[in-house]
Amino acid sequence: MSFSFVVAGRIPMSPATYETWLDAPVPGSAIIDNPGDMFAGWYWDDRARPENWSNAPAGATPREIVATRDPEDTITLVRHERGALEAYLWTPARSGHWTTGQQQLLLMLAGAGDTGHVLFWEDASGSLPSGDSLLALLRGSRFVPAADDLDQLIDALRPAEDAFFEIAAGADD
Repeated sequence: MSFSFVVAGRIPMSPATYETWLDAPVPGSAIIDNPGDMFAGWYWDDRARPENWSNAPAGATPREIVATRDPEDTITLVRHERGALEAYLWTPARSGHWTTGQQQLLLMLAGAGDTGHVLFWEDASGSLPSGDSLLALLRGSRFVPAADDLDQLIDALRPAEDAFFEIAAGADD
């Protein structure tokens, strides 16, 4: 069976910092302080937690990663908008087989800065998740098990979601 995963985030930064980030190598797995806590407190809380991220590809730049994502099989939004890096990355996969590609995207966004947030969820449509369907929440370089401000974090991503659906509609044409 086929499923789709979404990694989306909003990380405040200047346009100059965004341009620098696009050409900086994606950091290795050490950028995530607590990879074993990835699913803690979220929908996949009972799943094995990925302690070892050493197989996640690192070294390519975000610009290279975005350029090599297959437009026939993925939908990719990475932009500087409203004073922040906004990313909305939809990728099909087999359910539960999320590791390599999604880990690389999470590392890419974790390397963007210590502020902001990145959400990870499974959804075929690409719609923003509800709190009970979220798989993980990354704040800076740490996975967190809960967020009192989750509704505001999701709302901050609504413009990126709208742009994502505009891209998706164009892909269907």
